[in-house]
Amino acid sequence: MQFRMRWNRRARLRPKRIIASASLLLACGSLPGGASAAVAERFVAIAWNDPRQGGAAVQRFSSESPWAFAGDAIAVGGDPVLRFAGDHLYAVSEVDGSVAAIDCESWSVTRVYTVGAQNHPLDIAVVSPGIAYLTTRDSTQLLRLNLETGAVQNALDVGGFTNPGGLLVAGMMAIDAGRLIVQVTRFESAAAGAAAAADPTGYLAVVDIATDQLVDVDPIEPGIQAIALQGTFPKYKMKLLRDQRRLYLSASGAYFDDGGLEQVDLDALASLGLVIAEADGNTAADLGSFTLVAPDRGFLVSSTDFVASSHLARFSLAGTIQLEELFVTVNYRVPTMIHDPQTHAIFVPDGGTTNAYWVFDADSGEQLNRDPLALGGPATDIELLCDPEQSCDCAVGYSCEAVPTASHRGLALLCLCLIATGMAFGSIHLASVAPTAR
Repeated sequence: MQFRMRWNRRARLRPKRIIASASLLLACGSLPGGASAAVAERFVAIAWNDPRQGGAAVQRFSSESPWAFAGDAIAVGGDPVLRFAGDHLYAVSEVDGSVAAIDCESWSVTRVYTVGAQNHPLDIAVVSPGIAYLTTRDSTQLLRLNLETGAVQNALDVGGFTNPGGLLVAGMMAIDAGRLIVQVTRFESAAAGAAAAADPTGYLAVVDIATDQLVDVDPIEPGIQAIALQGTFPKYKMKLLRDQRRLYLSASGAYFDDGGLEQVDLDALASLGLVIAEADGNTAADLGSFTLVAPDRGFLVSSTDFVASSHLARFSLAGTIQLEELFVTVNYRVPTMIHDPQTHAIFVPDGGTTNAYWVFDADSGEQLNRDPLALGGPATDIELLCDPEQSCDCAVGYSCEAVPTASHRGLALLCLCLIATGMAFGSIHLASVAPTAR
């Protein structure tokens, strides 16, 4: 038997009926399109190297408990770095010089771009629907990738700022307000090459995307200036607090140096110094990757010197680190970790103690998944499939608040309750409809 909603037409409604009817209209009318039927599920993508099959794979899983895999694993080039932009996930492989574009709705590869293994692509920054920039290993030459034609050409050299000389190499990138921010490490000249070079220092080169030119961050000084970092050389993905106009990065260099977690003013284009200093002795031998869960705090990992490892702890941007270790994995450096404001959980990849991913509560630090799903090898990267440029609830540091998935379900339940209330007051009747012939 089918049911339909019918409103009684009466000359007068009692006050209680009016209140119930108005409440019903307000609550049900506030449901976002499609929310009453189903709430869009959010996913996390994780990549790993597959030692048995060779190459690597990417798979997605739900950002909500029980964090189950959704869809099949997709084969990509080795050592993939992941970036989400628009409605695609890009997997950059330094090993075979490829960039796989994965449609996140159908969860299928739409195109594989060939950059060339000789170029050793490191990171990708999609700056428009048709254009992306790539950094390459042991070089400051940016490559421009046409996402429509697949053509690859040299863009600008981000090492063109004034510097004391030596060997310059680019690293990870971030996009902010029409500017591309690129990590640059400077090594002192050494006959044995970069591996034996000493006293590396770090910079952030700033590129105006519209003009494809370097930005001079200090016009008073002669020449083109980059942002000089106060820590040591930069590594890992950077994090932005856009409302606060701040960028954070791990300028932590090598073991036992004076690096740390550095803060950059995005408006002044200047370093504000280290908010977490390795010299304070609370980050073991080397600070690693990190994530922010609020404008004033986050999680980080650090490593000991006798074995590569990742020790997870909470920190505040006031400079304090909680010494309680929430998680430890050995023979593995966590390449990055992510925070999902919708579920308020952080996701940490593993490839040491086990090949899996771990989920922690962003407030208490409690480990939420006791039996994680196994990966096919050590994880290389992890990425939230949500674009902070398009959905402001996807990133920490926005003035708007995240809309929990449960809130839509709650509205739907409220709507049903109010329908029942309307029925009780007599303002709504459910009338049966005779089955139709088939």
